[in-house]
Amino acid sequence: MKLIRLFFNELAEGFKQSKWLPLLTAYAVLSSVIGPGFHFPLIHVPFILLGILVAFRSKFKMEVSALLLLLYLPINIIVTQPDEVFKPWSRLALFAIVLVFASPLLKSQTIAIYRKKILLGLLTICVILGIGSFFCYFWGINYMSNQSTGDAVLDFQGSAGGFGGLLIQSISLGMISGMGALYMFYRSIIQSQKPKKWYYVMVVALLLTTLVSASRSALLASVMGMLVMLYQMNKKQGKFLQVIMGIVLVLMLTYPLWESFASGMTKKTETGTELGAYGSRTVKWMARATEFSSNPVTGIGFAAVDGHLDDIGVGGVVEPGSSWLCILSMTGIIGFFLFVMILLKPFNYLRKHPSPYNALLLGLMAFICMHMISEGYIFAGGGFGCFLAWIILGCASDAVFL
Repeated sequence: MKLIRLFFNELAEGFKQSKWLPLLTAYAVLSSVIGPGFHFPLIHVPFILLGILVAFRSKFKMEVSALLLLLYLPINIIVTQPDEVFKPWSRLALFAIVLVFASPLLKSQTIAIYRKKILLGLLTICVILGIGSFFCYFWGINYMSNQSTGDAVLDFQGSAGGFGGLLIQSISLGMISGMGALYMFYRSIIQSQKPKKWYYVMVVALLLTTLVSASRSALLASVMGMLVMLYQMNKKQGKFLQVIMGIVLVLMLTYPLWESFASGMTKKTETGTELGAYGSRTVKWMARATEFSSNPVTGIGFAAVDGHLDDIGVGGVVEPGSSWLCILSMTGIIGFFLFVMILLKPFNYLRKHPSPYNALLLGLMAFICMHMISEGYIFAGGGFGCFLAWIILGCASDAVFL
């Protein structure tokens, strides 16, 4: 009962901090992958536009590196002339909406507070979906299995993880549960009076949900984010190694308890594939590397892939398989340099100014950087992963105002 009461108290606190428009924006961003309820494509766009209007009501500064990226992308499309089947201009418009509001492009205290509310709303919903899916695992509720019964989809579920819980994709569940775990760990850090053990229980439940989603990239990113948070909060006290050794010991002793949750992960490792019939990630990585080598300066064009190298690009479908490699393959060294510049400034500030909230942002940045190795959402303006990545960078850049 204490755990349930604490869980609902955390939800109430998250809703209280997020307020209504940011909370609706956060829900709209994630709505496309939530199983229960209706799905409206791009429903988050009008909410983000409202947020942009709110942002423009205040005086703001502009981050040069983000501005240069926004200006470079249309030039990139004009220069590289990607195939119209990929609809580069439409995709650029969607991405620009996300970039203008979520990224560090616009900076002010008003915008910083508003973006923080959206991030807290997103993380609160991540906790709801992750904890809910944890119980769904035992109750036999799986919205991923309800989406389609086609042979290709069944093959995909069989080899890439068939459990989505309250979400329609196991990969989405892994990312959302992992970020929820980082948020609950942060909530445990800032508690001074309440017993922390129940927060740790929720962290463990969310990590187990990430495990049953069979998303290796999300699990590794969750561990990386947690380690970064631990180091940031304990580096001056010299307790970091002690904490890590303690965690490793607990994991070894409790292995029989959580081994069964790793069955999907084990199966995926045995098959050596993350995407089953949809194509090996190794093939996608090789394709992106070849595209980059063919035009290293500007890439092959924003939102485009070479269908001859990766047949997933046939028909205008873009699934690059890695955000880091797609930045290089689509926008070349120029785009990659601008993105790294956007990343480094907030990273250096957070690293030099330790606090619980800054540790959360640093952990989330580490999560995104690790997760982007094997998930290609960084330029997908219509997807929730893109918005999550950029608002984390935006909030990290905003830390100087808070």
